[in-house]
Amino acid sequence: MIAGSGIGLRDEIDEIHSRVSALSAREFEVLRLVATGMTNYSIGMELGISERTAREHIARIMLKLRVSSRVEIAVIATKWDFFRLVHSDRFSDSDESSRGRRKSTGR
Repeated sequence: MIAGSGIGLRDEIDEIHSRVSALSAREFEVLRLVATGMTNYSIGMELGISERTAREHIARIMLKLRVSSRVEIAVIATKWDFFRLVHSDRFSDSDESSRGRRKSTGR
């Protein structure tokens, strides 16, 4: 987890940005839903995918974010939203669209 790593705030922002940027648009959608506390079943229903596919997305998200729990996914997502709001001038609109803000065209 980033919080206990002893790095500065700017470094933490950059590290979170780097990790979140590694997610696909679909993984980013799943990250948002995990952060709201949704179950794998509910995520599947929301996105029109199976519960198993939702679970596989979550496993890949955990690998890419280098975390070991859904709670840590939620913490990263919350920090990402906070940093994005506070430091919105640091990240371009094109970067924002690549993180899942564009409409998905399929699975």
